[in-house]
Amino acid sequence: MKIEENKSFDRTKKRIWEIDFLRGLAIFLMIFDHLAYDFATFNSFFINSYQISNPVINSLITFSLQFETSALRNILHLIFAGLFFVLCGISSTFSRNNWKRAFEILLFCFLLDFATFLIYYLSDKNIDVRMIFNVLFALSIGILLVQLLSYFSFHRKAYLFLGILILYFGIAQNSFSPTWVNEEFTLSMIPDIFLGKIGYGSDCFSLIYVGYVFLGAYIGETFYNKKVSLLPSLDGKWNRFFLWIGKHTLIIYLFHQVIFAIVIVILGICLGYRLF
Repeated sequence: MKIEENKSFDRTKKRIWEIDFLRGLAIFLMIFDHLAYDFATFNSFFINSYQISNPVINSLITFSLQFETSALRNILHLIFAGLFFVLCGISSTFSRNNWKRAFEILLFCFLLDFATFLIYYLSDKNIDVRMIFNVLFALSIGILLVQLLSYFSFHRKAYLFLGILILYFGIAQNSFSPTWVNEEFTLSMIPDIFLGKIGYGSDCFSLIYVGYVFLGAYIGETFYNKKVSLLPSLDGKWNRFFLWIGKHTLIIYLFHQVIFAIVIVILGICLGYRLF
């Protein structure tokens, strides 16, 4: 009897592979998007970029610029961003301590924003990687609101209703296509950023994305209430790459751009580009 109980307990503790897989896929698409952005802005890394004509680098820049301004990129961004927020909502129904999880993410958000502004001013405004209210901010607010609502006797359909209502408002206000501004940040911008009217810096998400978190909470409460995989027979070695990414999303998000910047700088220096 004890052995059977332990096995049952272990099954409930096992990670749900499709959640990690989809989270890993969303992060992978985000990484590709950010890498394309880095190559689209390749010339801004070096002071002599327009004096060197490297066919391979020029091809990468051209491709990246075309991708970053294409309709495909906008569609993919909505897909992987929305998917990531939905998965966050699902995961919030599994967590034992959403308060701790949300405040940890919020702390990383502010540290990352502060670091980007510090780099901007230390470089005498030559390296503009500023972020304000990056994706971690909207994620943490979504988790906090899901946890707060869980204390009330709302039916899980309340998550569905709130999610649809917020997303409908965002679509009606064109909040998913904000006007990006590139000026000194002021506190008066905050309401417009929250509503998705304007975007600021290299990474900025409005609170409209919280609607996706509510949809995810509904899915988690409805379809994953037993906290087990819905597709156990499809699990296997084929998905290990995306599972690994999905299990380390926060670390990857925090450091992937740093790694990309280092690689681009080293590559440029090897090809004759100069930083100073």
